[in-house]
Amino acid sequence: MSEQPKKRRVSRGTCSLCGQEFAKNAMTRHLEKCRAETTAKETARKGGGPPTKFFHLIIEGRDLPEYWLHLDARADATLADLDDLLRRLWLECCGHLSAFNVGRDRYRWEPPGGFDDDENDFFDGLDEMFGMPQERTMDVTLADVLPPGTAFTYEYDFGSTTELKGRVLSEHEEPTRGKNISVLARNTPPPIPCDECGAPADWVGPVDEEDWEPRALCEACIEKHGYDMEMLLPVVNSPRVGVCAYTGEAAG
Repeated sequence: MSEQPKKRRVSRGTCSLCGQEFAKNAMTRHLEKCRAETTAKETARKGGGPPTKFFHLIIEGRDLPEYWLHLDARADATLADLDDLLRRLWLECCGHLSAFNVGRDRYRWEPPGGFDDDENDFFDGLDEMFGMPQERTMDVTLADVLPPGTAFTYEYDFGSTTELKGRVLSEHEEPTRGKNISVLARNTPPPIPCDECGAPADWVGPVDEEDWEPRALCEACIEKHGYDMEMLLPVVNSPRVGVCAYTGEAAG
């Protein structure tokens, strides 16, 4: 008798507006309705402010699509704003470089003391001459570079790189509010089983200095085998789980 294919686990997540959980493939449709209803209720309660254009984005791990975010972003928010949110929620560990790739253009995070404008113009000219993607800073608005329907990729840390991909699903208008970018929905943490016993893992990483093959481990197996805790990182709800020194969402 042939072996039956394993049933793929459906990724699920929670809507930040109503608190309900939905499958990943149903969340977009839910959010369209839930966002409109929430906006109508807030407008009736507080009164309507001047309308502002917002974009609905979805972003997920390029190779780990079980980690995903739905975002509500003002059209005048910048790529730097989006970079900051992704760092705080999913990525920031050691102040690594990052970049968005949109079509043939690349928008990088510019550290203090980076290239000045004249040098940027010079290198952009070389990029264009040799058909290379042009590099720019992230000080550009979403409306200028990510209109609805646009797909993009993102990289954090050009050594132990965490790669994401995203798309602008739609645009809509809402009354102006404080945050440039809000989280509409986020994936439920996917289960990561312990490599030793199959129970939910608490930590991931190499177990000693001689064996750098990363493993997922629960507290009981770590204690049982006497593994070195200093070599391990906590299991967190992020596509950067177990990478570099990442330990979870930043405060604030």
